[in-house]
Amino acid sequence: MNKILAILLCLFCFVPSAKSADIEGEFATLGMLDKITGRFSEEVVKVGEVLKFQNLEIKVKSCLYRPPEETPENTAYVEIIENKHNKSKVELFKGWMFSSTTVSSVESPIYDVWVLLCN
Repeated sequence: MNKILAILLCLFCFVPSAKSADIEGEFATLGMLDKITGRFSEEVVKVGEVLKFQNLEIKVKSCLYRPPEETPENTAYVEIIENKHNKSKVELFKGWMFSSTTVSSVESPIYDVWVLLCN
């Protein structure tokens, strides 16, 4: 019985520790670039609210960040709609953006949008 208990105890000693869960942020900081004018903006938007930039409507539905003891990463679920001059709306982006890579940023002929920070 003691041998089984000792073996079980040793097994638990070698179990890797689990990563901490991401923290849900209340605000997202976004970087936005108007390529026509060269105007760069850094704006803070509350999760669930709509940020208007030029003729874009940007809604952050979720913003997650890691605890300080882990590798920094900010992740936001973003929906971006462009209001056209003929009053139609076009969905430019709907999905997750990551601060550590520009692969998931919005790159249109006129605008670039990316997540910088969640807090």
